[in-house]
Amino acid sequence: MTGPCCAMQSTIERHFRGEIRPDDERELRRHLESCEACRRSYERRRAASRFMPNSVDARTRIGIGLGILPAKKRIRVPMAAALGATAALALLICLGVQPWSGGGFVPRGTKSGALVHNAPARLVVFRMGAGNGAFVAGEEIAADDELAFAYENRAGKKWLLVFGVDDLGHVYWYHPGWQDASRNPGAVSIRRDLGVYELEAAVTHEIRGASLTIHGVFSDQPLSVKQVEQVVRRAEPGGDLPIPGTVQVRHLFAVRH
Repeated sequence: MTGPCCAMQSTIERHFRGEIRPDDERELRRHLESCEACRRSYERRRAASRFMPNSVDARTRIGIGLGILPAKKRIRVPMAAALGATAALALLICLGVQPWSGGGFVPRGTKSGALVHNAPARLVVFRMGAGNGAFVAGEEIAADDELAFAYENRAGKKWLLVFGVDDLGHVYWYHPGWQDASRNPGAVSIRRDLGVYELEAAVTHEIRGASLTIHGVFSDQPLSVKQVEQVVRRAEPGGDLPIPGTVQVRHLFAVRH
């Protein structure tokens, strides 16, 4: 899948923050009719909006897009407030509140496809359905699912690596994509401001194992895939990787063959 149009990606983001103007909303709607990549981007963002705190509800979004309601003014949230929001989310985890149906935030060590947090960053995994649909992954994925990702970088890190490790020890790279052993690509550059942003390509691997742990490693350094794979080989399965200065998020999925 090709990535979404750069100009329209920012428009999609403004739509979900409730900051879009009616003329831009009309342009977005016309564009979505003819651009499959942006429709898929829109669907992933809509799925993520169910629990991302900077999104507005669907009725409000539509009202703003039609010009019936005033657009929200963008307010920069101080880091202390951002950390407070993360603490509030942690409380929801402890209380067992599920932010969306079909999956929820869970404490470290539970066997679920939901998000697991140890720092102010998030990674959302999407299963790409038939047509243009996108669904937040639950506790199980198929071995050949096409997966896409969105992130929230409240930690202000510069770089992100996304990869999976199955229970047999195989490593599957999503961002950066890597299959050629002669190359050694580095982490992908990410946005450092508050917001939800998607990684532009959806990727398919044939997962061999019965379970898969997706790792999101947020870093200030452009770590290379070979550096990280050396750490993976030495690390305990399913846990955080011993990489200083990183923020890490994990998802654990059962794999259906």
